[in-house]
Amino acid sequence: MDLIAQFVDRARRSPKRIVYPEGEDERIVKAAALAVQRGIAKPTVLGKPEVVKALASRTAVDLTGVGIVDPDSPAETEAFAKDYSASRPEISVAVAKRLVKR
Repeated sequence: MDLIAQFVDRARRSPKRIVYPEGEDERIVKAAALAVQRGIAKPTVLGKPEVVKALASRTAVDLTGVGIVDPDSPAETEAFAKDYSASRPEISVAVAKRLVKR
């Protein structure tokens, strides 16, 4: 078994969460869908849900199993900031919000 096949086999045994930035890019949407089809990851794409879904529809990509998160949503920004701050205690939630919005 070659090296890449070993990595794919290992990923299938324990699929991990992967967050794809630029979810409004056709290549990213296709890559996320392919990861689900191959059973190697649990993908989430960042982008406006209506744009991502329209792109998937236009390119005949099945988004079943692909999460879509709008990073500009105030609720998402708050959640990201809290998670970031929790993982780095030296950073306040207010500072984390500014970092997340970048």
